[in-house]
Amino acid sequence: MYTGWNNPIYMNYVSSNVGSNMDFHAATYNSKWPNMPSWYHVYAETNHFLGNGTNINTGSQGIPVSSWYYTEIYINNDEFLLDSFSNAKAQGTIYHEMGHAFGLKHNNTNEYSIMCQSGGELEDGTQFSRQVETIQYTDNQAVVNLYGG
Repeated sequence: MYTGWNNPIYMNYVSSNVGSNMDFHAATYNSKWPNMPSWYHVYAETNHFLGNGTNINTGSQGIPVSSWYYTEIYINNDEFLLDSFSNAKAQGTIYHEMGHAFGLKHNNTNEYSIMCQSGGELEDGTQFSRQVETIQYTDNQAVVNLYGG
């Protein structure tokens, strides 16, 4: 998959997760987020693991504090299957989670970054809501800053 900018990330589809470093799983509120308040909408979650299977997920920023070997991305079917959940929003959510898998944190101060969350409030009370559902130049630069390019 060509991302549209010059960077060192290349992706290939594989038919099984043997030897892969980024796996996608279907989940539901009951299976993955059973204690989540009903008003809070989780669209997806990315977890990072060491080679021995130890989960080193760090929570709200979505990036680990140490190197990781593979990631698992859980897609919330309860949200994705709603009539109100558009294909564009699904695409943006997957791209956002892939950004976490590559090591990017939330960028809620830039609503025109795929790494901005879908909506919320900054510490100063400013409301935000992601305005894009595709990878932007600023996101590509964040990957290049992490890995070179």
